[in-house]
Amino acid sequence: MEIIIIGAGKAGYLHLNSYLKIIKNNKINKININKIYIFDPQKNNYINTNLLDNKKIDIIEFYSNFKDLLYKVSPNSIVDICVPAPIIEDIMDNIISFGFTKLIVEKPCIVESNKLKNIFSKIQLFIIENYLYSQVTKEGMLYLKNKASLPDNVTIEFSKNRLTDSLNKRGFYNGKAPLVWQLEFPHMIYLCNYLFGNLGKITFSSSSDLIINNQILKNHNSGTVHFSNLKTIFKLVSNLSYPQKKRFLKIDYSDKTSIIFNYSNPNSNEYGFTELNNYGEVIYQKRIENDDMMYTMLLDYLIKLNTNEKINNDRLKRYLNTGIKLKQIIGKEMWECEKTICY
Repeated sequence: MEIIIIGAGKAGYLHLNSYLKIIKNNKINKININKIYIFDPQKNNYINTNLLDNKKIDIIEFYSNFKDLLYKVSPNSIVDICVPAPIIEDIMDNIISFGFTKLIVEKPCIVESNKLKNIFSKIQLFIIENYLYSQVTKEGMLYLKNKASLPDNVTIEFSKNRLTDSLNKRGFYNGKAPLVWQLEFPHMIYLCNYLFGNLGKITFSSSSDLIINNQILKNHNSGTVHFSNLKTIFKLVSNLSYPQKKRFLKIDYSDKTSIIFNYSNPNSNEYGFTELNNYGEVIYQKRIENDDMMYTMLLDYLIKLNTNEKINNDRLKRYLNTGIKLKQIIGKEMWECEKTICY
C-alpha cells in the first residue's frame, strides 16, 4: 500500500504520525504501508521541520513538484488531501483527473450535493470525522440509547488557543485567514448530525474578528451558531483565542438529566470522560484514556479503501448535510477562490 499526503502542514503531520503508528502496529492490524509520499510546493514545510520519528524516515519521500511524483506512484495509491479549506475542492478535482480513485479528504469538504454524489458513484472517498471514532463518543452513545425522547438542548463547544498557528499563517490562503466556521465547526456539525440527525434551521449566528500584530483577521476569532428543529435547540460555539483546549458536548433533557461528552487531547496527559447528571449532580462518570481517535479513524479508512468498500448511505448523507449546513452559515461567496492545480 502506498499513501500520498497532499499538503505538509500541521494536518498532514498529524495524519503522518498516525500512519507511522499503523506501520508500527502492522502485525496486529494487518495493514502494510510500503511507502509514504508527501507533496508540498514548500520544501521548508511543517512536516520537514517537525518530523521526529527517524526510524521510519526511509519509507518517506518528499516532493515539491507533483509531475515528478506522478512518475513514481500507482493510480491505486491512497491520496490524503490536507490542504487549506478554499482549495480542497480544486485539489480533489485534479487528483481525480489524474486517475486516482481512493481519497481521504480533510474537513471542511464543501462540495455541491449533486457533484459529491457523482464523485461517490465513481471513486472511494472518506472525509475526516475523527470524533466519531472517539471512545468518548462510543461510550456516550450507550447513554443516548437509553433515552426514549430527543433532548431539549444540545450545547457543544470546540475552542482552543490558535494564536501561534495564526501568527504562522497556518491554513491561510492568498494571505487570507480561514474563517472560524471552517476550523472547528465541521467537527461539531458532523458530530451532531451523527448523534441526533437533522439540526433544523439556523436561528442565530455571530462571529468576531481577531486582531493580531495590528492586523485584522476577519471572522477568525470566535463564532456561535444556533440551530433548531421541532424538538431540540442546538448551540455550537468556538473560540480560537481561548487559553485552553476545550472539547465538550452537553445534552439536556426535560427530566433534568444531562449527558456530557468531554474529549481529551491525545497528545497530553489529559483524560476524556462521559458523564450522566441528574439535577446537576454526577450520577456516573466513565473515564477514557489513550483515546487516539485519529489513528483509529485512519486505520478504519485504510481497511475500507484496501478492500474497495463503498461508503454507506448514512455516511454519504452526513457528508452532504455537513456541507449544506456550513454553506448556510458561511454563504457561498465566501468559498469563491482562484482555481488551483497541483503543479
